[in-house]
Amino acid sequence: MRKSAIDRLTTTIANGRLTLELASRARLELSLPDPSDLAAIDALRTAIKSFGQKNDLTRGQINAALKTLTVHGYYVAGPKPTKERARWAIKQLSEEQRRKLCE
Repeated sequence: MRKSAIDRLTTTIANGRLTLELASRARLELSLPDPSDLAAIDALRTAIKSFGQKNDLTRGQINAALKTLTVHGYYVAGPKPTKERARWAIKQLSEEQRRKLCE
């Protein structure tokens, strides 16, 4: 069964803090870790998911909150490669490496 959002979620990042706030006044405020601290970022993502489940947020609302992190450079697995990055990486390969890649 599909669930609809009942409570509006506002997600902001300011002054090194992530704030999730619902229209119903429920609020979560967390300090942002160093972007290279993957364990801390993972813990932050877990806290967001837990807050979402506790406050009956939709999957879309939780994903939007998580996307706020990635938009601001907080990745667990690194940014997704773009076509430009893929083309650049292929150009760095030797002719022989490119041939093997296409086999």
